[in-house]
Amino acid sequence: MKRFHYAPVDYGGNDKGKVAIWWYTDDRRFLAFCKALNEAVTVGNYMQPDGTKDRLALWNNLLENISDEERKRYKNLSYESVESGSVVFDCRTMCFEVHCSERLLEDNLFISDCLEYFGLTNTRVDFIGV
Repeated sequence: MKRFHYAPVDYGGNDKGKVAIWWYTDDRRFLAFCKALNEAVTVGNYMQPDGTKDRLALWNNLLENISDEERKRYKNLSYESVESGSVVFDCRTMCFEVHCSERLLEDNLFISDCLEYFGLTNTRVDFIGV
């Protein structure tokens, strides 16, 4: 299933939107490893934040770099127990793709949070349920 977000697109700069590997917690907070589009790694036809790190390593890195209070809240969670996904940029279609669960695909608050958090409000975005 897909959902679309179309906005007037301005690709005049490389600071439009971010690519990311992310987790979305029950308290509606993103924990994410992000890169600006001009810092992203190209893998095939997609730009993504990193082509080499696995999700477990990214999760552990995120937990090391958040506040002590947040670390206490999230340290007992497995990286697999939190909703997760990615934001990539498709170089063929010039469109961001947000990969998320089917449940999040139906959550309008998540869609809004995602557009705002990753700077995608003025871009074309395909939300893809996986």
